Amino acid sequence: MLLTIFASMALSSTLALADSGCGTGPAHTVHLISVNQNATCTLTKLYEADRFCLSDMSGKEITAPFQVTPNQDFNFEMRLKGADFNMEFNITCVSNDGRFAQSPKAMFEVGANWIADPQVEVNALYDAQAKFVPATKENPKLQFYINFPEFSEKMK
Repeated sequence: MLLTIFASMALSSTLALADSGCGTGPAHTVHLISVNQNATCTLTKLYEADRFCLSDMSGKEITAPFQVTPNQDFNFEMRLKGADFNMEFNITCVSNDGRFAQSPKAMFEVGANWIADPQVEVNALYDAQAKFVPATKENPKLQFYINFPEFSEKMK
């Protein structure tokens, strides 16, 4: 059985305003990470870090690794602070199955060519599989999928 991590990013213009470290404006995009087995994920700002904020749904900036568990989605927002769409951030998720000699993991480097035109680079290591599915008019979500291999004794 494969561990599947699903992350989606949806444009939002109707979110409540919050000011807990990331400003008072509405979220530019909302992201969802969903897993069917435990994983540790991190969000890392890579470029123009002072021009945007990655926050929880209350507006508090996310600065530490977090756990994602089955049946409990993790939501976060990207809030702009004068950004010119030249910023980039990274989503990294690592399997919590400690039996592997090298932990399967996947990374998504997320940027934008312009408004509603994301640029995403995908990298998966140690038999993980990762896939990005762009948004459409019918489904306005950017979707990130990660499949971790099922552990077997030969993987020690």
